[in-house]
Amino acid sequence: MNIKSVKPDKMRTVTRYIPSIGETILFKIGRNAKNNIEIIEESHPEDIWFHVSEESSCHVIAVMNLEHYNTIHNGVYDPEKPYLRYNFIPEHLTKKQFMHIIKQGALLCKEYSKCKSKKNVEIIYTNVENVTPTNIVGSVTTCKTKNIVI
Repeated sequence: MNIKSVKPDKMRTVTRYIPSIGETILFKIGRNAKNNIEIIEESHPEDIWFHVSEESSCHVIAVMNLEHYNTIHNGVYDPEKPYLRYNFIPEHLTKKQFMHIIKQGALLCKEYSKCKSKKNVEIIYTNVENVTPTNIVGSVTTCKTKNIVI
């Protein structure tokens, strides 16, 4: 009998250290259409959402407000995880520092998509407050997006 391994319907979380801001940023990555919507719905409006432009892909969210994230996830602060120290990142960023976070989010979005081996993949991004789920599971409408090519 062949038993398939079933992945839990939970988001992936990945951290990336951003030297220019001296912080490790937490990124949430959706595993499927339903999970993509769940990570949007639990996010803070100022978190940053990423998606491959004009393609089906995972949704990636850079957590910019860890206080909100930790409240959603039972208020658990783990002192072993240094990325749980910051509260609200955008308050002290220069545009260059902000773009380092954008680049990491875009790289993760590409890495976890079917476009990972392609060159010059266009990734769109915006604040979560500009992303609205539609009646189709996994589908969203967006406004005020910007693009980065990875």
